[in-house]
Amino acid sequence: MRNRSSMQCIVERVSRILRAIGLSFFSLFSLLCTKTDMDTEHSISAVHKMCTKPYPNNWCHDFYRLYGDTVQSYLQIIILPRLRDPIQRGGTALLTEMQCHWSEHKEKSSRLRKVFVYLDRYYTQNARCVLPLEQFAHYHFKIHIYDEVKSAVTSAVIYSINEGRRSGEIIDRDVLSVIVEMYETVGIGMFDFYAADLETPVVESSRQYFSELLQGWVDDGIVSASTFLTNAERARKEELAVITGHLSEASKPRLVQLDDENRVLVRRSFVTYYFGVCKGLPEDAVKVIHAFIE
Repeated sequence: MRNRSSMQCIVERVSRILRAIGLSFFSLFSLLCTKTDMDTEHSISAVHKMCTKPYPNNWCHDFYRLYGDTVQSYLQIIILPRLRDPIQRGGTALLTEMQCHWSEHKEKSSRLRKVFVYLDRYYTQNARCVLPLEQFAHYHFKIHIYDEVKSAVTSAVIYSINEGRRSGEIIDRDVLSVIVEMYETVGIGMFDFYAADLETPVVESSRQYFSELLQGWVDDGIVSASTFLTNAERARKEELAVITGHLSEASKPRLVQLDDENRVLVRRSFVTYYFGVCKGLPEDAVKVIHAFIE
C-alpha cells in the first residue's frame, strides 16, 4: 500500500509538470514502453525554454526529478515484475533475462534523455551534487533492480562456472560480458559494487573449489606423486582460465593473487601427498617438513 501511494504521488507530480509542456505522463512513459519514437521536437523545445528562464521560474530541478521519476516508474512497473520468475528459477536463464533487461534499460533511458537533453548540457554540469542523466538512470536501476537481483545473479554466475567445470563450456560470452558490465556500471565510475558483489564471491568460490579438489586427491591417494603434481598444475591453470573468462579485466590483479595462492597450495598438497601418502610418514612429521620447507 505504501509503495502504491508513493507511486501515485510520483505520477501526480510528473503529470503536473508535463502539462506545462503539453504532454501527459503516459505519453512520456510510452517512450520507454514502446519501440516507436514519438515526436519529441516540441517537448525538447519546451523543456529548453522552461529551463532557461531566470529563477524562480526556472524548471531545471523539476525536470531533473521528472526524468528520475519516469525511469523509476518504468523499472518498478515494467521491469521488476518480469524478473520475479527468473529470479526464482536462477541459473543461466536468469543471466540471459538480466542481459536483456539491462540492455533494454540503457536503450530506453537513452531515448528518454533526448527529451531532457538541455539538462545534461547545462544543469547537471553546473548544479552541485547532481549526477548526469545517464548515471542518474543507472542509480535508479541500482536501487530498484540491481539491489533486488544481485544475490541471485551472482549465484547464477557461480552456477555457470560450476557447470563449465563439468562440461568444459562457459555461458555465452555476449551474455556474460553484459552481466559483468552491469556490475561495473552501477558503481557509477567506481568498481566497489563489482568487487564486492561479483568478484569477491566468485574468487572465494574458486578458492574453496580448488582447495577441496586437491584435498580430495590427497585423500584418494591412488596415483603416483609425479602424476599428482602434473594433475594439480593442470587443474590450477584450467581454474585460472575459467575464472578469468567470467570476470573483467579489472579483476586481473586479484586473479594473479589467487593464482599465486593456488601455486602455494599445490606445493603444500604435493608435500603432503609425497611424504604422507607415498612415504607413509605420520602427520606430525609431515607438518615438520612443511615448516622446514616454508
